[in-house]
Amino acid sequence: MAERNSPGSRRTAAKQGAKSPSRRTPRKPRSFVVTCAERLSIEDVSTLRDQLQEALNAGRPVSIDASRVERADTASLQLLCAFFRTAHERQVHARWQSPASALRDAAARLGLTESLALNSSEK
Repeated sequence: MAERNSPGSRRTAAKQGAKSPSRRTPRKPRSFVVTCAERLSIEDVSTLRDQLQEALNAGRPVSIDASRVERADTASLQLLCAFFRTAHERQVHARWQSPASALRDAAARLGLTESLALNSSEK
């Protein structure tokens, strides 16, 4: 009985309690999602830039949902190229989530398919 109440046995019991599964470290969210508007144009490029910058600063993988894109101009594609280059330099994983055919077509016309990593993304 004396052993159960000794200070050493209390520490052991406390250590065992600390290993319980209820005290897990919370997981980080899987990825930061940037949702593109239907029109990616020079008029809205600053909004997209801010969203992409926030995604880079989050320090998590980035997923760009471009499923609703109906039109993309050169300025927006230049911004996206800069984003992918910066993400690569910072070792931030960035990927497309269902890029619309309008985005793929615009990138192909400008020769940016590879720069935008659209050649390996989901269709």
